[in-house]
Amino acid sequence: MQMQSSIASRNQTTYDSESGSSIASQNKTTYNEYIEPGSVQNNSTGKAIYSGAASLGRFLTMVFLIVAIFAGIFMVIYGIIVIRRRHDHSEKTQGTVVSANCTHHRCYDVKVTYTPGTGAKQAHTFGGIETHIKYNAGDPITLYYGKNDVTNVKTWDSSTLLGQGIAFIIGGVVIVAFMLFLNYLVRRFKVAAAIAGPVELLGLIV
Repeated sequence: MQMQSSIASRNQTTYDSESGSSIASQNKTTYNEYIEPGSVQNNSTGKAIYSGAASLGRFLTMVFLIVAIFAGIFMVIYGIIVIRRRHDHSEKTQGTVVSANCTHHRCYDVKVTYTPGTGAKQAHTFGGIETHIKYNAGDPITLYYGKNDVTNVKTWDSSTLLGQGIAFIIGGVVIVAFMLFLNYLVRRFKVAAAIAGPVELLGLIV
């Protein structure tokens, strides 16, 4: 680079002392052609890659935003449904195991009897129960039944559905809000789009 600058300086001096405009023009053109083609080509290639990554980022972010909106709507609706079911079997009672076929972590054909608040004894058979307890005939078992339907009996409290429903609703809102914010960033800042493009593409591949 130092040799090139020296040549350019001498060419310019010859122009000034001899007033040879055509010679200076020719020399200057020769100097420019000597140092610029490679750098211009590399610069153009870099800009093309940068712009391509940014375009990819904007496109993929929009696709993910659309998916997130549908997923968010589904999660919110599902959360509301879950919350509305929190009273399906929220009444607690103590039942008795009549018979059961248990393995290490599951019991099959669990027959139980229980007496709900109405006072009338009820019987129910569970096809399968995930449990670490190996039930035998005569063992007590905690049951939960519905306020309006005492035959709707489970081994878990439906009041816990309230927390699950809220979690689904919050999750759906957060997902949509995050993707809206990300979409704003990639539309507003090209560098954000250029970063998002390869990252999102890698996420799809992996």
